[in-house]
Amino acid sequence: MILPTQILSLIIILKRYLKIQKEDYGWVLHHRVSNCLIAKQAFQHFKNIPKDNVLIEHVSFITEDKQGRIWVTMGKGVVVIIEHSDAKDQAPVFTFKKFTDQETHVFVAQDGTVWVSEINGVLLTIHKTHGNEVIDSIPAAKYCWYPGNESPSEQYVWTFTEDTLEHKLYLFMKNCISILDEKKNIFNIIHLKVGLENGFHFTVLFINKTIWLLNRFDIQQFDINTLQLTSVESTNAALEDLTRNTTCLYTDKSGIIWIGTKGYGILKYNPRAEKIHHTDTESIHWMQQTNDGKTMVVKEGMRIYLFDKSKERYTGMLPDTAMQQNKSYLAGLIDAVVQDNDGIYWINKQTLLNYDPAKGTFTRYEGITCFPGDIWFGTDSSFCRYDKKARKFICYPYPAALPDYPYNSLQAIYQDNNGFFWLGTTAGLLRFDPANKRWKHFKNDPHDPSTLSFDLIFCLYPDPLQPNKYLWIGTNGGRA
Repeated sequence: MILPTQILSLIIILKRYLKIQKEDYGWVLHHRVSNCLIAKQAFQHFKNIPKDNVLIEHVSFITEDKQGRIWVTMGKGVVVIIEHSDAKDQAPVFTFKKFTDQETHVFVAQDGTVWVSEINGVLLTIHKTHGNEVIDSIPAAKYCWYPGNESPSEQYVWTFTEDTLEHKLYLFMKNCISILDEKKNIFNIIHLKVGLENGFHFTVLFINKTIWLLNRFDIQQFDINTLQLTSVESTNAALEDLTRNTTCLYTDKSGIIWIGTKGYGILKYNPRAEKIHHTDTESIHWMQQTNDGKTMVVKEGMRIYLFDKSKERYTGMLPDTAMQQNKSYLAGLIDAVVQDNDGIYWINKQTLLNYDPAKGTFTRYEGITCFPGDIWFGTDSSFCRYDKKARKFICYPYPAALPDYPYNSLQAIYQDNNGFFWLGTTAGLLRFDPANKRWKHFKNDPHDPSTLSFDLIFCLYPDPLQPNKYLWIGTNGGRA
């Protein structure tokens, strides 16, 4: 058997949850009853619910409150999904409630209060008092900088973040940041001389009692002690454009903040030194930490660069220069790389490579033999695993051909607690049982509303409360 030429996904199996991505336009709930050897699956597609007078479409965000209710925000409005108990072996019963028709942001606080901010300037809280659910409307004058002539959009809370130790909730609006003392129920309104912009990259991080804002592409900080909002800039004037073209933030174990930029490489921010350090002038596509604490950086090309944060510079590359001239290595660009516990680097380069730095050798896998292992990866035609001890592979061809344009054939991988692998693909949902090496294929049937709503799957997410019972599936379509 020949390993297909394109590796689409490479993972080292870890027990972790996957996040639902923004590209979700339609979604379904997958119910699994696992009290028998062959599990029973039933897809429930939620879109048009006449009995509740609810239409679900253009989903942008999903969250869950402390009562287990699912809050679904859409382009126009919010729907709350409530599950009701039923007989053990029957499918659950759901009711749907349209909460508002406005574009909305929803946040669940630590105490269970649900905050609902509508674009028309309405701010609501949903909480329980003496066993009864109470909905309160908070006047804009109470939480917003409000001399009387602001438009509703300026009263709209774009996002929230919470200091759970100090019991304070931070509300971010165009012209102000409002701080709620959750114990005293008092707002402190901080007027911003320079307003925030609600761009695609508007992101809030709470780091060491400082709130970081990725406001559009600029880095800003809100100091919770001085209540001042300031821009983060380097002491080196030559780096000014870099701090205004940021795209992502990452904090490592030592507290160092790594900043990805648009076409300018990586910036490293040391909170203790209050300095920004520029590493290079190329776009960055992948960053991952090595076993010894270095940072692997993939740029455009065929190399993996090793950045040593203690020396504040690049200290090497993988593979070395001589190895890069090997004809069998030259084909393809690097998409991703991970390092296993034995120090071996596994490289996704339109095929699978491993590089042993101790021996200075790499292997390009073309021939495949059997035996299980703990490294799993998907290709354009097979799902494979590798046994590091036996140094052998096994590949299991997909039960159907998977389209590879305009999206990669394999979009998501999830392993459940029973050991089954669930693969979100461009041709539906695949379930692989490694024990008996069997596949099951779930697809959309336009005549059966219990099937997938759409065959193009972007993400998989186990239910936080009942991961053995439900699997949430993000798809590209919103119709049965």
